[in-house]
Amino acid sequence: MTLRRAAGRSSFWMMAGNAGQQIFGFLVFVYLARVLTPADFGTIALAYVVTDILTQLGRLGQVEALQQRAELDRETASTAFWLLQGTGLAFSVAVFLLAEPMERLFAAPHLASVLHLLAPICFLQCLGGVHEAWLRRDFGYRALAVRTFGASLAGSLAAAALAGLGFGIYALVAQRLVLVLAMTAMVWASYRWLPGLRFNPGEAKRLLLTGLDIMSATVMNMIGPRMVDAVVGLFLGVALLGQLRIAWRIVDFVNQLTFQPVLAVALSSLSRLQHDKAAVRRAFLRFVQISALATIPIFVGLALIAEPIFDLMLGEQWRPAVPLFQILVLVSLAAPINYFFAPAMIAVGATRTVFRQALLQFVLTVGLSVLAAQIGLRAVLAAHVLRAYIMSGFNIAALKRQCDLPVRDVMRTLVPAFCASVAMAACVLARQNFYAVPDVWMGLAGDIALGAVIYGTVLLAGDFARLWPRHIRGLVGIARDIVRPQEVAVKVP
Repeated sequence: MTLRRAAGRSSFWMMAGNAGQQIFGFLVFVYLARVLTPADFGTIALAYVVTDILTQLGRLGQVEALQQRAELDRETASTAFWLLQGTGLAFSVAVFLLAEPMERLFAAPHLASVLHLLAPICFLQCLGGVHEAWLRRDFGYRALAVRTFGASLAGSLAAAALAGLGFGIYALVAQRLVLVLAMTAMVWASYRWLPGLRFNPGEAKRLLLTGLDIMSATVMNMIGPRMVDAVVGLFLGVALLGQLRIAWRIVDFVNQLTFQPVLAVALSSLSRLQHDKAAVRRAFLRFVQISALATIPIFVGLALIAEPIFDLMLGEQWRPAVPLFQILVLVSLAAPINYFFAPAMIAVGATRTVFRQALLQFVLTVGLSVLAAQIGLRAVLAAHVLRAYIMSGFNIAALKRQCDLPVRDVMRTLVPAFCASVAMAACVLARQNFYAVPDVWMGLAGDIALGAVIYGTVLLAGDFARLWPRHIRGLVGIARDIVRPQEVAVKVP
């Protein structure tokens, strides 16, 4: 099949897997939010600050480094495997040792015991890293989708059962442990590869040189939200952090359903085009287009109906999280550019640019968050939004320099989703302000239907009026490629 079709099918399977995982996981999250307290969610968020950062450090960027290689032999894969096991074990020990100091620093009860239980996660995620890289290289996203859904199902069921039995925060601990353990077991079962006993020091050095830039960028990009959590927990307390995590969880839910299926295959697709910058530019713009069309209207729509949604789903204890979510929604306008920047740069070999971007983002996140925390939680989130737009400007400039991608082409790709979303928001706000509906459920249903109709109508009208010609109709060809029953070898344009 063509590369476009391979990427489309892979995105479809990642979307299917993510949809199943996220929808079921979200239902469990709603149940947990009604049973647990803001302090519970705040404490587990602080634990994730440690485990998530050290897990990414332990993986050394090897999944992406192996995925980016034009060819991958078994000796190189075995070398990467043993490299990962050493670092995974070391960082699991580090999590265990950091538990007591972290509890004292944040004055968060139960944080030490939570970290002691979560310590094996670093090793478990490194254990499946090379198998995941093999699957991604071979576009084995159907197996990855099955793995994602199955592991999420197991973790969510464990959490719901323990929460119902009154285990409190330890239900969240069990959810993460079972999830990671199941994902590791299933990725080994999906790709029947066993590491050899050979370890090539020269190859290890080359893998490290490639992976360290990627790892540094990945860690610093991921540290952004985690550092916001740490700053809020340190200056404002775990209860307010819990409110923030609930708002962020809604944002993550939408991202996992929309961005992640496309983002998951972006590096594999773009890496196959690494010697053709024109093809990289076209693929990048297509990824941005698809993501913007899906995410921007969803986020804008949810912001408009956030208050009744939070009340009906989560209960009144989470009402303070509504304005926090509405502020976070503003990041969605810059997200399509920011999300696909790193895959495009890695594909053309500009890993140093990725590192510089991640370093700048880290400095901005920490600096702005610490300053804003002196004012309050909403100021911290406003600083987070400001950081996202500053970084989008940096990313557009780097794309122009490294890929010869004109700024106007990037902005033109976002215009249809932005214009249609503005029209949708105007109509929904007009309904809410001038035509009250006494029944909450009727009002929600009406707003969702009205928003969908207006958004789709404006998109199609602009397409046929040649305001953004073939921007929408061009997606039909991609959908036709995905469902066409034809199986041949992948060919790079």
